Amino acid sequence: KFQNSDLREGEETKLQAGVYKKSDNTTIVAAATNEILYTGSINRDDDDSVNRFLLISNKKTGKVRLVPVDIAILAPQLNQKEGDVVDNANANSLNILNKEFGSKRIKRITEQRERLKMNINDVKEQLEKTVEALEIKESESFSMGPGENDSMYRPHINRDASTKEQVYVLNEIVPENVLNSLEEEAQHVLSSDLEQFDVSPFIKQHLIQLQNSSVASRIEKCELLLYLHYLITFVNKPAKNITKRFIICESSQDVNNHILDNFSVTSNTGRTRPLSMKDKAICHILVLSMIGFDYQLDIETLAKSMKLGIKKLQEMGRILAFSPHGKDKSRMVLKIPLPPAVLLSPKKRRR
Repeated sequence: KFQNSDLREGEETKLQAGVYKKSDNTTIVAAATNEILYTGSINRDDDDSVNRFLLISNKKTGKVRLVPVDIAILAPQLNQKEGDVVDNANANSLNILNKEFGSKRIKRITEQRERLKMNINDVKEQLEKTVEALEIKESESFSMGPGENDSMYRPHINRDASTKEQVYVLNEIVPENVLNSLEEEAQHVLSSDLEQFDVSPFIKQHLIQLQNSSVASRIEKCELLLYLHYLITFVNKPAKNITKRFIICESSQDVNNHILDNFSVTSNTGRTRPLSMKDKAICHILVLSMIGFDYQLDIETLAKSMKLGIKKLQEMGRILAFSPHGKDKSRMVLKIPLPPAVLLSPKKRRR
C-alpha cells in the first residue's frame, strides 16, 4: 500500500520493486517509478496474532494453496541535500539500497553507473571557458534589444504617415524589378481558367476578382498576388526541403533569388530556413496581403492557407500596427492614426 494514495490498476507494471533484509532482520520494500522512490518496512510484532494469506485456486484440479503475505506501507523518499534535484536524490537512495542489499551483479552495475556520472561543476566550468572564447558579430546575430521592436523581422513602419499608403511602401519591401519579372505570368493568369493553377483559396478568390475587374493597375496587383503565392508556398514547405538547390519560383529567377536571399540563410552545409526566417516571411506576407487587399485582411483564411493559428497571426498583426476590425473578429485593418507600438515579450523572442 502507498501512504496517502492508491495504486491505479495497470500502473504496477511500471514500477521497479525489490525486497531487502537488513542485518537486524528488518525487511525493507522499495518501489521506484521514473521520478520517485518509495520505501517501507515490514514489522511483525510478537503480539500480532493475525497471519495473512492469499488463497490461490486451481480450476483444473480443484486444489487450493495458501501463500503467506505481509503488508508494507510505502512512502516517498523526499530527503535531499540543499541544491540537489529530486531525481538525483531518488537515484542516490536507490543506489545506496542496491549497494547494501543487492546481489553481486546489481552491486557491480550500480558502481559502474556511479563511475560514469559527470561532475556538473566541471562541465559548467568547461562551458564557461568555451563561451568566453567565442566572438559574436552583432550583424550576424538574430537577438534583439528591447528597443528594436522586432525590426529584423518586419518591414519598416512609417509611424509619421498621414495616409495608409504611406505606412508601408511596397517597393521598399519588394523591389519593382522583382515584381515586374512576373508580368508575363500575370498576363497569362488573368486570361486563363484559374482552376488549372495550384494556388491557395486565399489568393484565388482575389485573382477571380481581378479577372472580372477593368482597373488599369490589375496587372501590378496580379504580380503582387503571385509573389504572395510563392512566399506562402515557401513558408509551407518543410525546412528540411529547403536545400542549396531549392527552387521556389521557376517562372522568375529574380523572385526566386529575392525570396531565398531574404527568408533563408546559407551555411557550410547548404541552405536552411530557421524559425527566425520563417517568422520574418510571415510578417512580410501579412504586410503584402494588407497592401494587396486594400488594407483589409481576412486573418482566418490566411491562417488556413499557411496552417497557422489565428491568434499567432493576430499577435503578429498587432506588432505590424494592424488594428482589429470593428465588426468582424476574423479580420484586421490598417488605419490612421496607427495604434501604439507593440513589442514582443522577451520570452517569445526567437533566435
